[in-house]
Amino acid sequence: MIRSTISGISLSAVVAAQLVSSAPAEAAAHTFIVGLADDCVPPTEVLSEQLMQLFVKRLHPGDGLIVYDAPRRTLIATAVLPDREAFERLPVRVREFGSELAKIKRFLEGRCGATAEAAGPAGNLYLPQFLEELARVRIPTLPRESVSVLVVGSALYNDPRDPGLSMLEGHFPSDAHLNATPTASVFSTADKHDALAGVDMHYCFTDRDWWSEAHKEAVLRWWSLFVKTQQGTLATFSGDLASCFERFEGSVTAGAPSFSAAPGGGGLQVLLAKRSPVERQVLAAASAQVAHDNEGAAGGFLDTHATISHVRPPTLRGLAKIGIRWACPVDLDIYARGGPSTEFLYYGHTETAEGHFPHDYTQAPDGSAFEYIEFTREIDLSRMEAFVNFYGGTCPAGPSGIVRLWFNNHIYEGQFALAAKGGNHGDGRPDHMTGPYWAQINVKKLLHIE
Repeated sequence: MIRSTISGISLSAVVAAQLVSSAPAEAAAHTFIVGLADDCVPPTEVLSEQLMQLFVKRLHPGDGLIVYDAPRRTLIATAVLPDREAFERLPVRVREFGSELAKIKRFLEGRCGATAEAAGPAGNLYLPQFLEELARVRIPTLPRESVSVLVVGSALYNDPRDPGLSMLEGHFPSDAHLNATPTASVFSTADKHDALAGVDMHYCFTDRDWWSEAHKEAVLRWWSLFVKTQQGTLATFSGDLASCFERFEGSVTAGAPSFSAAPGGGGLQVLLAKRSPVERQVLAAASAQVAHDNEGAAGGFLDTHATISHVRPPTLRGLAKIGIRWACPVDLDIYARGGPSTEFLYYGHTETAEGHFPHDYTQAPDGSAFEYIEFTREIDLSRMEAFVNFYGGTCPAGPSGIVRLWFNNHIYEGQFALAAKGGNHGDGRPDHMTGPYWAQINVKKLLHIE
């Protein structure tokens, strides 16, 4: 009955909680406000489970859960529990608020079903505008010191209508934006000194490939100051959704970062963070190592004399390996991931939930060696993405080489070429893998399905 009431929401936590009697709430009533991005990050199941856990385990009579589509600043669902003992019982609250929970589910599924690509980073939140809306419409109606706000999405502000204030590609605003007039900068807090007074805010960022650690630190500092100058507290800034929700549910502010704005703010400008060099392991392509690589790579898919398949595979889902080799004495790198919403594997990110990157060759591999990536979890090759980057060195004719793909016990081979004559040290990843320094591998063409 409960499951049908809320239209198929994942309720493993809810069903389990029915067997446990809840103790009456001792704390004062609290309102939990959640702002979600309209892109499919993180996956629906993960985010839905966290929100259901919040509804089941944390809310008590008098508490409220309010969920917004943050970039559009529109209300998705409201579940404010009446301050009556009956609402300690889960069946009662599900009966009363099942339709609101179903709205959350529909929103999460709808954003993942959208076909249009959003501008800028996945999970764009338009945070300044969203917080301004909350401070104007919602927060004034609630008791201060009883409001927690959580946002889930990218920490990188990016509005295509105002590209000069974008935080992509290692950029972040100078402190002067805080004291600017509202018409001069969307980041101004000059007329919002009490807008978030008493509010703890928790930022669950979904960005994975940061420009650099210095950029990540600068973005953390910036949002901390942005909230602080409105008398709020940036209590959490984390890419770990579970721990972020845990601090949000407990209204935990201990360990919150603390920064001070620079005197004068440094002028109204957008700054560029330092780019830290990535530690790279140089591996000698000795014949013994090459033999070991080939022997363990799914039936020798790297071997010079491997049998190449020219037949379209019967399925596109399974384990896979993809690798490159080249002749020009330069440093090329392979990047690959199972789909647009997952993380790239490459020399600077050698382990993900999908697989691993075994070796980085900083010169053209000797013999039959390839620089390759192995997917240890099944992926859908119709969604797989792979790129080659010209990292370093000089190649007058532009480097070219061979790409190999192992899938379903067959080996497929193709060619790649880059127009650049010198490397760019990986600049552009992961958002702008275009131009002469990058070559996208057409996986579907490799598999003879287009």
